[in-house]
Amino acid sequence: MAKVEVGYLEDVAIISIEGEVDGENFADITDAFTVAFLKRMSKIVVDMSKVSYINSQAISGFLSLNSKVADVAGKLTLVGLGGEVAKIFDMLRLGEVFSISATKDEALKKMKY
Repeated sequence: MAKVEVGYLEDVAIISIEGEVDGENFADITDAFTVAFLKRMSKIVVDMSKVSYINSQAISGFLSLNSKVADVAGKLTLVGLGGEVAKIFDMLRLGEVFSISATKDEALKKMKY
């Protein structure tokens, strides 16, 4: 089960996720992106510092959302990957696909450029 919260800082949507992320609960994350898009937010930071597990369906979902953000000339940055989640992203070389930052502050600085 994943808990998803959406906040806003100026023109950036910050989506915070906590828990295990899989195909069954990824709709909650998609809904958070939809809310951001409806508010005309194309700069999105996803805080994954409290994500303990992610499966291939969720990774596929993030790849799809990354494409949707790119389609509206937006920016998506994933933040705080740790533990097994970081290992999976490294193993799959997803750092070549996603913008990844260690902290929210670092991600917010990237959003300004």
